[in-house]
Amino acid sequence: MTTAQYDVVVIGSGASGLTCATVAQQKGLRCLVLEKSALLGGTTAYSGGGVWIAGNPHMHQSGASDSRVDAKAYLSAVLGNHYDELLIEAFLDSGPEMVSYMEENTQVRFFSIPLSDYRPEFPGAKLGRTMLTQEYDGRALGGWLRKLRLPLPGYVAFGSMQADPQHLGKLKQAFRSWEGFRFSAGRFAAFLRDLLQYRRGANLANGNALVGRPPRNARPPNAGRARRWAWDATYRRKTRSGPLSDRMCAGGPRVTNNSASAASTSSLRNRRATGRARHSLLASSMID
Repeated sequence: MTTAQYDVVVIGSGASGLTCATVAQQKGLRCLVLEKSALLGGTTAYSGGGVWIAGNPHMHQSGASDSRVDAKAYLSAVLGNHYDELLIEAFLDSGPEMVSYMEENTQVRFFSIPLSDYRPEFPGAKLGRTMLTQEYDGRALGGWLRKLRLPLPGYVAFGSMQADPQHLGKLKQAFRSWEGFRFSAGRFAAFLRDLLQYRRGANLANGNALVGRPPRNARPPNAGRARRWAWDATYRRKTRSGPLSDRMCAGGPRVTNNSASAASTSSLRNRRATGRARHSLLASSMID
């Protein structure tokens, strides 16, 4: 059995997990991403992919502005007795910083939408705190595109054709204007091409775009050479005899780093497989 050590173990391949893994890799740490499903993306891939960040650098796109006082007032009204001053301060400090970092160092690109906060009647509520991810050409993922979880049916047409919310206006004008027809015809032709090659649409929007924009082309800050990610996908079968992390099939890496092993074992300890379920281990490592 091959033995490998990791500095960081991330459980789950949703937006939070992949963000953590991306930053860890860029900081020179060796990272392992564990995903129980055979598909990438978690519930993020299902969703609209909205990211709520007070004071985010894109609010001006919605003609909005923000202040720390308003953000704290709104969160205090929403959270009530669950409001934790230290956690909120950390969230308000790091939120805009996270947005800037991801856009400067990865392929993630956000845009603001003129959407009100979920409770607009509360004090401090604003427009533009919710951001979406710009659409992405999933063909850059190659064969991994087939492993990306599809959105919920309400977010797609023809089973897997996705559209950026910014382009819905043009699609609605498909038979009402030349510009709308040309744009819609081009998108549909691309969708048919992708169906032949990938068996699904390759244009990624909303939550699919948020987890599909790969970190592999991100350049670590101050790195002498460009680096990319290598994903090793090995399918495992979890048995009743023990956690997945302790029962890996021969030929695959086993987590031996103490903190990594403890993290993966505690999270998977009481989750037993039924039938012949298969699970995937996604191991990412930096290579030159």
